[in-house]
Amino acid sequence: MTKALFVHDHPFFEKQELFYSQGGLPSYVWIRYLQSFDEITVFGRQLKGIKSIERLVMSSRKNVTFELSRYYFRPKDLFFNFYSINKEISKSLGKVDAAIIRLPSVLGLLAVYNCISMKKPYILEVVGDASDATSTFSPILRTYGKILNILIKKVVKGAPYVVYVTKEYLQKKFPTDGTTVSISNVRVEDLDDQVLAKRIKKIETMPEGKFVIGLIGSMNVRYKGHTELLHAVSEIGNRYGIHDISIRFVGQGDYKWIENLAQELGLSNVEIVGQLAGDEIPHFIDSIDVYVHPSRAEGLPRVIMEAFSRGCPVLASDAGGIFEILDPNDIHKAGDVNQLCFDLLRVYRNRNEMMKMAIESFKRVASFQEKKLNEKRKVIFDKFLLDNRIDVKAQSYISE
Repeated sequence: MTKALFVHDHPFFEKQELFYSQGGLPSYVWIRYLQSFDEITVFGRQLKGIKSIERLVMSSRKNVTFELSRYYFRPKDLFFNFYSINKEISKSLGKVDAAIIRLPSVLGLLAVYNCISMKKPYILEVVGDASDATSTFSPILRTYGKILNILIKKVVKGAPYVVYVTKEYLQKKFPTDGTTVSISNVRVEDLDDQVLAKRIKKIETMPEGKFVIGLIGSMNVRYKGHTELLHAVSEIGNRYGIHDISIRFVGQGDYKWIENLAQELGLSNVEIVGQLAGDEIPHFIDSIDVYVHPSRAEGLPRVIMEAFSRGCPVLASDAGGIFEILDPNDIHKAGDVNQLCFDLLRVYRNRNEMMKMAIESFKRVASFQEKKLNEKRKVIFDKFLLDNRIDVKAQSYISE
């Protein structure tokens, strides 16, 4: 039995011995690793204060167990509970054959240090930039993000195996001397041509006086582009007298600040949808006319791929690796409200442009289908196991 420990700062909520995620790590994610390992143990943080699991997604599945830190909940806990946190990780690593460590994360860094001292085989997944993610927070947190990045650069540089979710962006920021592969962490199921056909029909029959924009992202942070999108739509109304554009926000977190800003800008067509379960996202994307992702910090956003898979036109910023997947004409500089305003107008005024974007989006996502990406993962993980003289699991197919 080959066992691996997956380590990341992701918070999980436990109820009646089942574990739930706020969306980032649903149960299907573990299939990516179970095709190479017999058992996965997940080491993350505990999520507290949840009253209902209605908007959470199941993370538990067969052959996956969870060992959540009892001492690390927020960054400052590292200073007060360092020894206890480190001991927890060391203990969990002692029970497995290898570690899968996702960065950026504090627990991930500690796991790397422990793997090195214990001579435990490990493979890294680099999914983002800590400095970018903390760029809109307080000076203390921005400094924290910069320090975290310095440490991450060092461990990635010396790591024997690294999986990047981008093709170029993160590789340039966090280079390594080890074996590397580029595999997106998006999830796109088998494509259905009927989805694109329905999108084209939707564009052709769009009623006058109704144009719906969607944005999916946590409302607990200020870097996902909510502010930029609200200002851009407000500018369109003020400059051009266009007031039939509505915005729908999906995501977890406190949205009061978004409502306040919308009110200040005189925008009444703003709907806070809240958090949606994974299987509700396609329906939401089908309900909007354009997906906009004006984020200031990203790796390679999964939600853009989900929009592509529904044939939905996409406009986005140049944050992270977005330039790797989106047409340059549909990208604006992060924070550039004027350019976003013009891009929205271009799409709003031109149905043919929308159709072109829909078709290109659908074509572009084909190489990101889950089956193809899992095949690439199995190759790198099997090499990792063979190089470390760990038994390779023969069976590769695991059902949902």
